Order: sequence, then C-alpha cells, then structure tokens
Amino acid sequence: TNPLTKLDIRGIVSASIFYAARNSASTPTYTFSGDTDTGIFSAGANQLSFATNGIEYFRLDSTGNIGIGTTAPSTRLEVFGTASSSLAFISGAIQVSGTTGASTSYSRFGTNTTGHAGSITAANDLLISGDFEVDGSSAFDGYAKFAGAASISGIFEGGTIKATTYTGDGAV
Repeated sequence: TNPLTKLDIRGIVSASIFYAARNSASTPTYTFSGDTDTGIFSAGANQLSFATNGIEYFRLDSTGNIGIGTTAPSTRLEVFGTASSSLAFISGAIQVSGTTGASTSYSRFGTNTTGHAGSITAANDLLISGDFEVDGSSAFDGYAKFAGAASISGIFEGGTIKATTYTGDGAV
C-alpha cells in the first residue's frame, strides 16, 4: 500500500532468471538496505566481484581464477597484500616473491631464478634468493654446494670434504 520504489515487493520472489546491470564497486548490483556501496556486481562478461565500502576486494574471473585485493588474478588464487593461514597444504610448487604468476616448477622464496639448472628443477626443490639464516640445527642428506664464499662458526663435522681452496686451522 505504501511502495518505497517503482516496484516494491514485500515477501518471497521467485524467478527462473534474473537480469541486472553490471554496475561497479561503488554501486554494486546487489546491495543491502542502508549500505548501498557494499555488495555483489559483475565488472565484465563472466566475472563476479564483491565490494565493501565502494572498493572491490574479491573477483572470480572468466577463467576461474580468484583474486583477493587484485582485479586481474593470473593464477587460480592470487592474494595481493598480506595473507595468513594457520595451516597450508600445497600440492606442487610454492612461490613467495614480488613477481606475479607461477613461472617455475620449483619452490622459491624471492624473485631470482636458479643458477643451478641441473640441481633445482622439481617442485620439491627450494630456491631462496637473498640472505638465509638457520637458528638451530640443519641436516643435509645430499650435497651442499656453495657458488660463493661460505663461512662456518662453531663446530663443523663432516665426512668427506672437497674444496678447491681451504683456509682454516685444519680442525675437522
């Protein structure tokens, strides 16, 4: 009896297909009463986006990629910004770097690619570009290769040691 808009339906509505304008993050297609800049919209063909406070924070694109904090995800799940997890199970390679897109088959932390192509090639291999510190014990069940300088403080125990140049007190 007192419509609030041109079409005001109070109660349950059913439709086989609902068509709506694509709109944008600032004016989402599906919004909430009293919060018209928060909701769901389509930024383009075959895309679904979520916005709060007029800003797009989540996008599902036409290839099935999901972006959080990005409108152009290049991988199945791309998070732009800080993310955290209490537990993560990764099947395959993981890359943590300032680059976008998975471009190598081995796991890496940093942006460099390996200089040891014969050694680091598979998803269970790891490349760390930058400084690396272990505050505790380390065990190596294979070879340890050093392409640059290496220093050891404390006790070094080993079986066979091969070196081109060795400088030290000879205590092994």
